[in-house]
Amino acid sequence: IKDHNEKIEAIIDKANFAMMANKNKSSSSVMYYSQELEKEHNKRLEMISKVIPALENNEFNVFLQPIYSAKDKSVIGAEALVDSNIVPPSLFIPILEEENLISKLDIYMINKVCEYIKSRQKRGLKDVPISVNLSRVTFINVKLIDKIIEIVDSFDIPHNLLRLELTESAYVENLSILIDTVKRLKKLGFVVLMDDFGSGYSSLSSIKNIPVNSIKLDMSLIKNLNKNDEASNYLVKVTIRYAKLLGLNTVAEGVETKEQLDFLQYAGCDYIQGYYYSKPLSIKDFERL
Repeated sequence: IKDHNEKIEAIIDKANFAMMANKNKSSSSVMYYSQELEKEHNKRLEMISKVIPALENNEFNVFLQPIYSAKDKSVIGAEALVDSNIVPPSLFIPILEEENLISKLDIYMINKVCEYIKSRQKRGLKDVPISVNLSRVTFINVKLIDKIIEIVDSFDIPHNLLRLELTESAYVENLSILIDTVKRLKKLGFVVLMDDFGSGYSSLSSIKNIPVNSIKLDMSLIKNLNKNDEASNYLVKVTIRYAKLLGLNTVAEGVETKEQLDFLQYAGCDYIQGYYYSKPLSIKDFERL
């Protein structure tokens, strides 16, 4: 308190503001009010006020990053990524996660991808499986999973054409709910992928405990391959070998060089995703590819 003549109501408001600003912070149990803190909060509110209406008005586009066979370089699928001219996704996605609004984006992406898969079928184009990232918040909410199944069925498309990626940070909590959800989705014919494997939370035991179909090796594991980093080389080889023993496919994300590709092919990785083959593409460019 710097101004001792300030009204107690205003001081309490600032204390409450600091408390609310601290609710998503794990590093400290103490937060001090500051004008900078309030400015940051107001920026967040402004961003949310742009993003949520844009989702409701169907203003975001879907880009597709192709996924290639490591053996013959054929396109075997794609990952759907949100594209926005309003606010960069790298800025608004963390905020939506912190404010528990990320499920709105998840549902939006499911709708858009199902719409696209159905449009390909109507035009007689080849079926291409497309994966969508789901947040932990969505994955552990039974009603939201029911909603996703309802959306897919409303488009009358096979469940195995929509692949669901679950980030590895979701494995830290609610593990039993997570496992039950994965089992349920697989029983219904959906393909579930463990995303970002190796970025910090995962372990080889998590591959065994969570019954996914595939694992996606995080780009942090891939970037040091064949750069005299024997630890990274060995970890990637062991992970791919272990996944194969469990009957799982492996996808390498963030592949950018020929050296990385050569190593992954040698190690037995099944699928390749990254700028070496293709950046994320518009729907039109993806179909041309």
